[in-house]
Amino acid sequence: MLTTSATLLDQLRQANQPQAWVRFVQLYSPLLLYWAGRQGFRGAGAELVRSAGGHGRTCAMASTHLTGRWVGHYLQQGQEYPITADFREAGESLSGFMYDGQPDRESSVFQATAEAGLPPGADEQIEAKLREMVPDVAPGPIRYVSHLPPNSILRGRRTGQTVRFLKTYQGTSFGGYRVGDHLLGYREADHEVHYEGQLSSDGLVIEGRWWIDADPTAGAPLTEGRFHLRRSEASETPSAQPAVAAEKEKPPWWRFWS
Repeated sequence: MLTTSATLLDQLRQANQPQAWVRFVQLYSPLLLYWAGRQGFRGAGAELVRSAGGHGRTCAMASTHLTGRWVGHYLQQGQEYPITADFREAGESLSGFMYDGQPDRESSVFQATAEAGLPPGADEQIEAKLREMVPDVAPGPIRYVSHLPPNSILRGRRTGQTVRFLKTYQGTSFGGYRVGDHLLGYREADHEVHYEGQLSSDGLVIEGRWWIDADPTAGAPLTEGRFHLRRSEASETPSAQPAVAAEKEKPPWWRFWS
């Protein structure tokens, strides 16, 4: 005897689980057609069963709600960085939180200049200039380091299949060079990143583009890349985010450097 997963049945009873209906239709439409055939339904009768399955799928997609947890990554200079989003959708308004899984990065100056597309030899020029700025530092490797607050607030809108939101980091970001015990670089509070993507027809994936606006006063060009988010199978309604407050109270690691 064929039985349906208790977990799936429980999700079907919940108003904010449209992906469960998509899964239900995917699993059982072929069986309904098979049983209809065994009962002698042909032509219009079998097509009626097929249409019913299609209608269920359409209803599930039409009612797809973004509220819940989404996991994925964003791409920057060919590297994937993990992110998790908790969305809350109300009408066309979208809000929530995002968590960066890799907020701290470190690399050689050579790697950093290569990823930025600078010409050969740029790393040597940068290192020479940095040593001029801190001449008392003992010889040793210079590293490029960056820090992003792990928690962000999301604000945006959903229009049809188009999803747009602004990601605002909760805390101070840093990017620059570590020379001995010195950090030389820039700091920015409440750093913002724009996201715009398309929701897939089954309501399970959002893919699109992220970008950081150019800042002519700081000489920073437009920065952009791609992102991918997939609805978590263990989707949950977003809850309060105490980690945001904790991030603001705890000094970032780079503040301990002079």
